[in-house]
Amino acid sequence: MRVGKANLRLCKTEEADLDYILGAETDDENSQYVIPWSREKHF
Repeated sequence: MRVGKANLRLCKTEEADLDYILGAETDDENSQYVIPWSREKHF
């Protein structure tokens, strides 16, 4: 996902991104905004 000034662009999860994404989803600061998915659900 890339966030710009005026838009939000969602991209398909790539395997290389998955560890970062899973970590971000479970980070305490993000927990109120994100519902974490399993590794398998991201694909």
